Amino acid sequence: MQYEVRSIKLIQKEKGKNQVVEIQGCEPLQAGPTKVVHAKNVITCAGLQADRVAQLADGAPKPQVLTFRGTYYQMKPEFRDICTMNIYPVPSGGGIPVGVHFTPTVNQRRGRQCIVGPGACMAFHREGYSFFDMTFQDVWNMATHIGLWKFAFGNFDLAITEMYRDLNKKAFLDQARRLIPTVTDDMVESSFSGVMAQVFLDDGSAAKDFILERQKLNGTTLNVRSAPTPACTASLAIAQEVVQMAAEDFGWGEGKKRKKEDSPFYD
Repeated sequence: MQYEVRSIKLIQKEKGKNQVVEIQGCEPLQAGPTKVVHAKNVITCAGLQADRVAQLADGAPKPQVLTFRGTYYQMKPEFRDICTMNIYPVPSGGGIPVGVHFTPTVNQRRGRQCIVGPGACMAFHREGYSFFDMTFQDVWNMATHIGLWKFAFGNFDLAITEMYRDLNKKAFLDQARRLIPTVTDDMVESSFSGVMAQVFLDDGSAAKDFILERQKLNGTTLNVRSAPTPACTASLAIAQEVVQMAAEDFGWGEGKKRKKEDSPFYD
């Protein structure tokens, strides 16, 4: 069951093994019942809500998360064999969208399919899976985010065209036709959309690495603030780095050591 975190606090503050962190939450949009979890150590990694959950755990107000919606189409069954491997465009250079591409799927979740997308339209809601989903808080955060404004002015064409493609199927598929020119509008049908968390720095650049806050709440908590691409969330190597950092911060022992400083492998 999914829970919305409402508070993270120390209820026993004695330094060392006696420290206890209490996390309270309940189902989204519900007043109760409250779920309470006690732990000696906590790692926050809350995706779309990473900044807000981190702030509950003694984190800094910045960097804030902004969200982008990636809309997908899928090839109709008779056309799903149009390609047998991933086809990607050259990166745009804007720092956000990977661009519309073709991805054959074989897993249980998507089945045997070929999906086309995604776009990268700014979402006006932390979980804005539709163009018209919005909240005042999220719109206000966008309007007052200096890094977003600098990015938008520096990549004005990108910002406008991505929003237009999100609303216009033909414009969206025109991007797909740059890779496979024979694709026509009637060969595809609407599919799913996903929302990606993105962090902008105050200079207008998109964060390209993980942002972590260590030794929070009297040394009990590690906050993971930014995951710059959805692919990173599935990386076992990054998981090893986070676990190693937690082992150092929380006194779990020395943990595993790299065979060589520049090696991705551990002893």
